[in-house]
Amino acid sequence: MTAVKIDSSQATALRRMIDQAESIALVSHTAPDGDSVGSSIGFAEILKGMGKSRISVIVPDSIPQYLYCIAEADQVIIHENYPEKAETALYEADLIFCMDFNAPHRVAGLRSALENASAPKVLVDHHLYPADIFALCFSYPPLSSTSELVLRLTKAMDMADSLSQEAATALLTGILTDTGVFSYNSSDPELYIIVADLMRAGADKDKIIQNTFQENSEGKMRMQGYVLYEKMTLLPEQGTAYFTLSAEELKRFDSRTGDTDGLANMPLNIAGIEAVCFLREDKEQIKLSFRSTGDYPVNVLAENFGGGGHKNAAGGEFRGSLQEATDKLLQLWRDFNPKNYRKN
Repeated sequence: MTAVKIDSSQATALRRMIDQAESIALVSHTAPDGDSVGSSIGFAEILKGMGKSRISVIVPDSIPQYLYCIAEADQVIIHENYPEKAETALYEADLIFCMDFNAPHRVAGLRSALENASAPKVLVDHHLYPADIFALCFSYPPLSSTSELVLRLTKAMDMADSLSQEAATALLTGILTDTGVFSYNSSDPELYIIVADLMRAGADKDKIIQNTFQENSEGKMRMQGYVLYEKMTLLPEQGTAYFTLSAEELKRFDSRTGDTDGLANMPLNIAGIEAVCFLREDKEQIKLSFRSTGDYPVNVLAENFGGGGHKNAAGGEFRGSLQEATDKLLQLWRDFNPKNYRKN
């Protein structure tokens, strides 16, 4: 396994930019998850520890309820709810961090404001294929999460003394959620040194796991049972599985933001299933979440739906009906041979 090392010249340049900045904005992707929220809040808290006081954390739309266990999550500006406040924060910033996404379209309704903001933009991300629009680009796909990258970057800039308990808790939340509590994207031994550093700084691993994975609503638990018993379709000859949830079904279980997180992973517990797709009806489009094990490259499949991501976790979108999206998926799977990508 190749060791990941932060480019020292870039780290020095970023430290200089931070020192000179008076107003800093951190923005992350649409459909915020534990890593995007955790890395953004964690980095914001580290910047506060350096004496930076004018800091805004911005997300395009609602944060999952379970992530409000992170300190300062209630201070995040949600563009969907407060568009003027969010856009003003971007326009007034003199340094913008783009957290956990690789291209402007991933911030949905914030895209125009982000692209038109005059401040230099710095990418901090672990997804493939970063866009060529950033003043500095810290893109490290081998890492487990953007939250891991934040601490590595903090160390490279000699800012580790600014790591507070609040920052450590936010970053460890990001790592735990993006690895499924170390179930995937977590084979690098160096990751566990990072985790140890965060725990030494005061992050309570067990409490984070309880807050993010074990405190579920009744509706969420019943929806999981419904998916497994009624909705899950196995295609054993292909080693795949899929399930769909319509807007009506989501309403039936009083689904809240974040309640469907983790559902796509569940069929992977069935012997012989290598890849899963969860198709969800969402406002004006169908959201697709892909998950896989081993060398099965679901990011390749997601590209057919205008998306992408990691080899074992990716997503995409489809404009049309739930049935049309399902038909397209099944056709792709009939023609797809993961062995052609095993070495990639």
